[in-house]
Amino acid sequence: MSLPSFSSSPSAPEPAAPAPEMPATIRSDEIVGRWGLASFQNPNDRARTEAAARAQCKQPYVIGAGTSGGVIMHLADQATPQELRLKGSQGGKNYIGPPGPAGAEQDREIVSFDGRVLITRFIDKDAATRYGNMSYVRLRATGVELIDSIFQPSFRDVRSTRPQVRNCPWGNLEILRCAIAHRRSMRSLSSGRPLPDPLASPRNDALNAQRRR
Repeated sequence: MSLPSFSSSPSAPEPAAPAPEMPATIRSDEIVGRWGLASFQNPNDRARTEAAARAQCKQPYVIGAGTSGGVIMHLADQATPQELRLKGSQGGKNYIGPPGPAGAEQDREIVSFDGRVLITRFIDKDAATRYGNMSYVRLRATGVELIDSIFQPSFRDVRSTRPQVRNCPWGNLEILRCAIAHRRSMRSLSSGRPLPDPLASPRNDALNAQRRR
């Protein structure tokens, strides 16, 4: 006569909770903007590649700001950009990729970043071989961007409202003057009276009136 067994099989261990996401040491707003883009495989070609990327001012790669605090960029072999996150790691490396563990297959490692040049490399070996080290060189601001920084300031960082004239070609100063005059003239249409030129030299209207007499 056999008795029923009351022993139960051991339960499968529960999966470990994912490690909390570490913040990157680089803020997403630090890499938002217009970039010249080129790539290199041989480190000896880095300087030449940066020069080539700097010449891409007419066809910039634009890294936009995402709605959830990330950046708008492309994944490898994807034609449509999407919002990606900047992720830190225990080893101190920074990555750009979709939500998830840092250093995943779809991520790219930020090899170096000094505020002017951003170099990244995809984690996926096949993508890294095909794309190489991607060199992003920050492009100079145009006159339109300068005037937008004046009239449409970002309240997240007051320092970003200051126009970076020192980074712009001298020809952009005339573009800046025309852009200011255009916007002020559009505002004068709603008020019914012209507005003075903010870049004109100060005048003593009373003294000028006496001279005309």
